[in-house]
Amino acid sequence: MGLLVSTAISGCASLSDFGGKPPVPVIPPPLATVAPSPGAMVSPILEFVSVDPATSPWFEKETQSGVKKVFWEDLKNSEANPELPLERSFVSIKRVTGDGSLGFASTKFSAEAGKYRTIIDYAKYRDEVMGPNNIPCKVGVGVRIVADIVTTKANVDLGSLFAIAFAAKSGYLSGQIEVIKIGIDSPALSLILPPPTEINDTSLQNAMQAVAAIRAKMYDDETKIRPHVIAIKYLK
Repeated sequence: MGLLVSTAISGCASLSDFGGKPPVPVIPPPLATVAPSPGAMVSPILEFVSVDPATSPWFEKETQSGVKKVFWEDLKNSEANPELPLERSFVSIKRVTGDGSLGFASTKFSAEAGKYRTIIDYAKYRDEVMGPNNIPCKVGVGVRIVADIVTTKANVDLGSLFAIAFAAKSGYLSGQIEVIKIGIDSPALSLILPPPTEINDTSLQNAMQAVAAIRAKMYDDETKIRPHVIAIKYLK
């Protein structure tokens, strides 16, 4: 199993050609995990993993006169949205080691009692191939829920908010949840994000309400979208 790590988020060959784009965050290595208990469902290794959002100010578009560089800042919302034709949610789970470093878990279950981070992205995006190594990326906007979790046992399902809520109620985990808005700016959303708070039924419900409210504003004329690199390819 290997990882392909990029230091650039453009299709160009050198950083000087990236038009000021910052590097894609480095993907942490996978961590060994304990096999889940007999009968437990095991998720396949994720093809894409969430990364810290990195600004992607422009994209290339085929036109009758050739390939054109288009800056998101120059587009109205009604023009930018069609350039992000894909919409889906995806989950990444990271294990926090004793020294504070992160590694991606190979299943959605906790390998043992310890610290984990579950990242759930609700994204509208386009597929890009960027960097000198042509690394597949998801470039877009959306809402991210981050749950920093401490589990008390192995084989705790961390793969969804419903599973996390059940485990928290059962006493199998504790932690904090946060909602992050990525590349969606609107005056109507200035106060919509709940503060980071303890994981419980109320905080999870508030997080989902914030996600719904932000997604509902994505197509409004006054909304400005500024896509970011939100996930990159995790090579098996």
